Amino acid sequence: MPSRQEANESLKLRQKRLAKERQARFRKRQKIHHERIMEERRKKVAKERLAKERQARLIKRQNIKNNNYPSETQIPSGQEAYEPLDLRQKRLTKERKARSRKSNNNEREISDKLECIPRHDLGRIDQICVHCGAKFWMEEKNHSSNRTFPTFSICCAHGKVLLLPLTEPPSYLLNLYTSSESDAISFRKNIRRYNNVLACTSFGTNIDTFHGQGISNFRIHGQVYHRIGPLLPEEGHQPAFAQLYIYDSVHEIENRHNVMQELDEKILLNLLNMMDECNPYIQNFRHVRDLIQTNVPDEIFMVIYADRTQDLRRYNAPTASEVAAIMVGDGHELHTANRDILLKMRDGNLQRISEIHPSYDPLHYVLLFPRGDDGWHVDVPLIGSVN
Repeated sequence: MPSRQEANESLKLRQKRLAKERQARFRKRQKIHHERIMEERRKKVAKERLAKERQARLIKRQNIKNNNYPSETQIPSGQEAYEPLDLRQKRLTKERKARSRKSNNNEREISDKLECIPRHDLGRIDQICVHCGAKFWMEEKNHSSNRTFPTFSICCAHGKVLLLPLTEPPSYLLNLYTSSESDAISFRKNIRRYNNVLACTSFGTNIDTFHGQGISNFRIHGQVYHRIGPLLPEEGHQPAFAQLYIYDSVHEIENRHNVMQELDEKILLNLLNMMDECNPYIQNFRHVRDLIQTNVPDEIFMVIYADRTQDLRRYNAPTASEVAAIMVGDGHELHTANRDILLKMRDGNLQRISEIHPSYDPLHYVLLFPRGDDGWHVDVPLIGSVN
């Protein structure tokens, strides 16, 4: 979040300040680049020296092979051609040392070749959009701008799109993101596992399998999509994703450990308590759980809205009633709009969530959107627009 002093800076002063910072970083990168060039030159000189030494040894071995060595070292003939044991041992030792040096030189050559391969480095993500404050790498700048005064447009289209600042995360989650304590380090190491075990939707795609040896990789074919199932699992099936917030919540920690067994139980419990307090989607799922526990005889439906009714320019997080509605009855009074997500008690079909639905991101990336902030959607307002 920007400080009050930065928020009060005029656009011109902010641009000057950012330009000075970029110039300082550019000079630092030039210095690092110069040092890298000098180091490459030193390696090149050392490599040429080793090549000359190898060439000299090769010429010497060729002369010996062609019997072009001095007369005093010529091998005697006849009975004197017998090689004593001590001389033979010395000769074999010299040959072993020569082979060892040759092997080391070959390994050094391979290492030098690998070090000479240029490394693609984007540097630090320290470029800031003067309109919305989004961070970029320098290589993401517009092609029409220069490195001294770069401009960026993929965030807010040069200030045309109103991007609201991110809401402050809960204090517990912020501590896990920033602290150097052991539990925070463990959380960041397994953050994807924690998010997957708390997510309300599943991650789907077509995965290309990789056969053979080499570096492990995860390749997808086609589009990535998120799916969500009914409120309760089918008979004989284990609960998954959003169902874990509703079904058998007494053994919720145990059910989640069955999905991810490597996670810390204390951290997981604290994250669940945090979600219950601040996440509007989780609060709706908990409300469904409470209704089921009261033995409601009618069917329960949950509708997650695609069109928000609140002011899109406000700065506070959405509430449970604004992101979804829970209805009890036979379903005749349901009126869903286009792209609304309708969840029934038990319906075996998985629903694919539209990528332009405002709940697409917060339903899956619950640790990035702990307060249920809307992701990207078609109703993101423009500067100066009326509707």
